[in-house]
Amino acid sequence: MALATVPFSIGNLWPGAYLWILYRVWRTGSAEDFAGLLFLIVGVFFYLQPTQNPWYWLWAMPLVCFAKNRGWLLVSLVLFVYYLRFWFTEKAHPYQFLDTTYVGHDFFDHCLVWLEFAIVVSALIAAPWVEKWLARNQESSKPSRTI
Repeated sequence: MALATVPFSIGNLWPGAYLWILYRVWRTGSAEDFAGLLFLIVGVFFYLQPTQNPWYWLWAMPLVCFAKNRGWLLVSLVLFVYYLRFWFTEKAHPYQFLDTTYVGHDFFDHCLVWLEFAIVVSALIAAPWVEKWLARNQESSKPSRTI
């Protein structure tokens, strides 16, 4: 199943996302928006490719500061989880998770890798609401001026 979805995502979703980003660049014309959209091109490509090796993220890191969504900052933090795979390969003990036993790197491949990316995707989804909530609370905490 996973092998069938990779060509679909790279072949169909990536060009669609790329064309949408280029359209946004053409419409806005500002340099800051352009840099942010360049980051989106690299970030979307990183998540749509079949292998998310940490060193591929190096292409996006100089542009992360232009990202509108602060959830992207978590990617650099959670990519270190990738290296746990090698630890689980060396420590081939059976690991129990949700009534299933995994041996060696199978625990990483079937459990931890999903957790690694679920954290980032959750942050990307939640960040706009958190920023709106923080902005609303900052406005309400300002002292009112009376004349």
